[in-house]
Amino acid sequence: MKVSYNEFHVSKKIRDVCQFDGRMFASTGNVILANLKNVRAFADKLNKEFDRRGQKDKRISAGSLNAMGLIDEIFHYVCMLYRRDKLLESFKKVLADLDELYTKEAIDSMLLDFTKEFPPVEVYQG
Repeated sequence: MKVSYNEFHVSKKIRDVCQFDGRMFASTGNVILANLKNVRAFADKLNKEFDRRGQKDKRISAGSLNAMGLIDEIFHYVCMLYRRDKLLESFKKVLADLDELYTKEAIDSMLLDFTKEFPPVEVYQG
């Protein structure tokens, strides 16, 4: 089975505001990689933005951010296991069903919008 590459999604807007272009979490099949230095740096930048806006109640700890990222990467891993062990074509089937239900153009547009809103690190342009 071909292994997919996954990463923790951060919105372009937040990356722009925090001037953060790093990767915090990634999974490559059976390993979850956490860049704790980037997690702490992102939490710090995000908290400074919340402080600047007077939104101290929205502050986040690096530990909470780390937990969210690990949960996200575990979910990616579980999906990969499902495809590998139960139904290899499951995601292709879901995409085909969505195309049929909403049209291929609508689904392609939605996926493009998602990528614009949450660009992977490789395509993010600050």
